[in-house]
Amino acid sequence: MASNFSFFRAKWDVLANLVESAERNVYVDPHTTLMKLRLFAETMTKYILASENIREAYNTTQVDRTNTIRREGILEPEFIQMMAQMNKQQDK
Repeated sequence: MASNFSFFRAKWDVLANLVESAERNVYVDPHTTLMKLRLFAETMTKYILASENIREAYNTTQVDRTNTIRREGILEPEFIQMMAQMNKQQDK
């Protein structure tokens, strides 16, 4: 079965692997799906900051990255809200 996220494969293999793994496990192992989605979000924010030439300090957290993206106005607020929600769900 083809993935809904195969379009990532053309440019971002790492992102494709993470999100396709999440998709495969959604009904079998929801916990794995949440973990893969969180890794996907973390990796994507790293890619976004790198593409914007924004350097990360040592020990930068996902919350720090998300706040930088919000402060710089790089992404739409809805996307940032989804990333923040994933962080909250994982921390429970």
